[in-house]
Amino acid sequence: MRILWIFTVVFVMMTVILPSANAEVVINEILIQPGSTGELLAYYMMEWVELFNDGPASQNVGGWVLTDREAVTRATLPVWAVPEGAYLTVHFGEGDDDVDFSDGEGHYYVGDVPEYFDTDNDECALYSGAPSAVTIVDFVAWGHSMDYMSGMASLHAVSAGIWSSMEFVSTETLDAVDHLRRAFDGFDTDSPDDFLIHKWRWIVQHGSQQPSNPIQQSPVNNRVITETMPTFDWYDVESVDSYRLQVIPDTSYSSPIIDIDGLESSEYTPDFALPGNIYTWRVSGEVGGEPSRWSDGSVVFVEDGSWTISQQGGFGVASCPHLYQRKDSKLLCICKTWRDTTAWKLTRPGCFENTPDPWDAPHPNGYQQNTPQHALNYCVRASIAMINHKLGGDLLEDRISYYFFNEWLDVIPGPEGDLGHGWGVDPPDSNTQEEDGLSWALSGATIDVKAKPTLSYFSFDSIKTWIDQLDCFMARVPGHMMVRCIYSMH
Repeated sequence: MRILWIFTVVFVMMTVILPSANAEVVINEILIQPGSTGELLAYYMMEWVELFNDGPASQNVGGWVLTDREAVTRATLPVWAVPEGAYLTVHFGEGDDDVDFSDGEGHYYVGDVPEYFDTDNDECALYSGAPSAVTIVDFVAWGHSMDYMSGMASLHAVSAGIWSSMEFVSTETLDAVDHLRRAFDGFDTDSPDDFLIHKWRWIVQHGSQQPSNPIQQSPVNNRVITETMPTFDWYDVESVDSYRLQVIPDTSYSSPIIDIDGLESSEYTPDFALPGNIYTWRVSGEVGGEPSRWSDGSVVFVEDGSWTISQQGGFGVASCPHLYQRKDSKLLCICKTWRDTTAWKLTRPGCFENTPDPWDAPHPNGYQQNTPQHALNYCVRASIAMINHKLGGDLLEDRISYYFFNEWLDVIPGPEGDLGHGWGVDPPDSNTQEEDGLSWALSGATIDVKAKPTLSYFSFDSIKTWIDQLDCFMARVPGHMMVRCIYSMH
């Protein structure tokens, strides 16, 4: 019905650009609340909307507009043809446009504009011309259960039959740099259940960046596991009827060792042992007999004892002590401290009383899915503590955090916010927190910083040499700090 209306308006008014061969373009992903991610990931420091052309043909989006809740135009799209299966990200900030879709991606920068989205309660609509119920192409609303208020864009979407009245995606768990995205690219049943909150830690765990869309939870991407019958676990997608899982012993997606559909649960454990090998696994959904697109593949190395390790790094052993990132002392966490683009803000109580993760005691070892912010944002503290312990020290992660947020920053009168609950350490291109913190933990030692000017990685030989020489060192990837202390050659 929506396409028929667009044809009618084009015939009568000649004001709407005709879709090409009924191509379906959807709002695929949105960054609602930017954060401090550093210059290498500068596009996470501004709001953006990612569009996806689900096909079956190229679509010219010239004259299309993106609006807010009140159907006020926030961006008018350029006269670009978006190929089938390609992404167009509209950035609400300054940058260099990329109209070359040969890599499957295009980027359009609106320029320096005021803040677009209300994180707590808003809507985003895509129109093929002047906003109306006839020209609306796609729509998504989000909010908190008690706060959501529909706007003019919602009225258009409901009238067009592409959304239900007063429905919205809950953003109560959304933090800075988290995304609102479809579970599978282009997956559209006109329901809030099509969307997930794509947590920043997913991006870090999977080593993926926009527009990647992994939904896999475990085994995590690029991990070595010794369990030969692992449980493959992924995030629930409420609007699918069933799932399909593939596990392939290579990265070319041919000859899967597991290929099973009709799964009603979002996990699967094989009934046979996987031979030692490197596997890629991925998931798709099915609604009404129609499959979604596949999620991005995650790579896992199953070590079954049949592989021979010819050499290990460091001095032959992994000599750097392993520490989980966590609250590890009785220092008090009595408020959560976070900042927006203008100021520091406080919310209470920080860690809660009478929970497994108390405000006045160490938290358990190990990562838990529902764990508090200390286990999510303590990676720099844990890495510094590991290097300190390796060299004979005994610094607590909480003491390191206190140094950062009470002594180094000193922006909040203590003791509130002294452990930086819910706040990570800024990357080195924003300030010198990491370098200064490591130097302080090593009694003022000079820190040698090596950095790549782009997102490309150091070679294996370089990392191997540093491990041989240093035994262990801190290493940052976008959004995460870790300690490198061992390598293996098979």
